[in-house]
Amino acid sequence: MNSTGLSALPVRSRIRSKWARARLTLMSGIVMIAGFAVPTLSVAEAAAPTAISGWRLDFVDNFNGSLNTAVWGRYGGGGPTARSLSSYDSANIYTAAGSMVLRTHRVNGVWTSGGVSAGRGFSAKQGKWAFRARFERAYGVGFAFLLFPKGGGWPPEVDMAEGTAGGPRVMSVLHYDADDKQKIFFRYGVDMTKWHTYGAILKGTKLSFTIDGVVTNSFTTAGVPNIPMWFAVQAGAKNCAVSTGECTTSSTPLDSHIYIDWVAHYAAA
Repeated sequence: MNSTGLSALPVRSRIRSKWARARLTLMSGIVMIAGFAVPTLSVAEAAAPTAISGWRLDFVDNFNGSLNTAVWGRYGGGGPTARSLSSYDSANIYTAAGSMVLRTHRVNGVWTSGGVSAGRGFSAKQGKWAFRARFERAYGVGFAFLLFPKGGGWPPEVDMAEGTAGGPRVMSVLHYDADDKQKIFFRYGVDMTKWHTYGAILKGTKLSFTIDGVVTNSFTTAGVPNIPMWFAVQAGAKNCAVSTGECTTSSTPLDSHIYIDWVAHYAAA
């Protein structure tokens, strides 16, 4: 794990070679990236709730306007890893129609994708994290929404939602202790092509994973992190040689997107 918190990636996804940044232009509901037209969301979605009983909102980004680079650091550069066929290109993270967009695409046989973290501008010690997202169904494109320690070092890591773009299976994981103990949970039947709010609540030694405000899994362990953590999301084309679950095939879309309407954190009131 990288300890900077600016463009750090979990060990399984770290990359270091160069990729050119494409020019980004916004026009009439279409985003032009490296000459390719990408449809954007037609309407802005609801904002993050500002009042939740027992919680106080202390961070929110609704992605209205350009990406706030004082908070968000795009992953950029590098080459494919063992698990992923794609490299991170910072141009694959952008805002459009009130959402942050993660793009994964293949051009001339080369896969690129995106990753971004809030390590530049916000971290929190426990509390309630939530984000609203919608996925285009993309067989073979993996994703992870995670919390990572501000001070570096690994574990711990909290994967609030992880899997294949569009679902219908959502995996949530806690990595903890130096030998990487894991608590893994699955939620099936989630239509991720529609808007849902995913999240995690860290309170003392208790960790709960949520979808649309409903607790899907909850457990207690001393391994629940009680240190400042920052939010990150990343995606990539999965390598069939080593990846588990769905990986890239001829059915994998050459262009797909993950839309993030907002990200929020709440401290205990």
